[in-house]
Amino acid sequence: MKYTGTTYRPPFEANSLLLQVTTGCSHNKCTFCTMYRNIPFEVESMEQIEADLREARGRRKRIKKVFLENGDPFVLSGDKLKQIAEKIEEIIPEVENISMFATIKHMSLIKRMMN
Repeated sequence: MKYTGTTYRPPFEANSLLLQVTTGCSHNKCTFCTMYRNIPFEVESMEQIEADLREARGRRKRIKKVFLENGDPFVLSGDKLKQIAEKIEEIIPEVENISMFATIKHMSLIKRMMN
């Protein structure tokens, strides 16, 4: 599994597979947060994401939850998130929950798109 920099796992994701789909944070300007300060924001390739999923499948028999890492994977396009979700379902079909960090800015964009 490929991880860049420090990996942060929220307590409620204790049993989740951590899948890095981005590195760093898309905003990275919060004065109170230094979590990804020295990590440039980048999007992982689908090839790397698939390789990590296949490695996880080989190591764990049952995976119910996947947590998309790092700072703000919700910044990815709906098509990219759908592609990632489909790849997860293809390789680990028993997954019941996919979650990720999201900034309020990107969540409000979704709300506006739905109205």
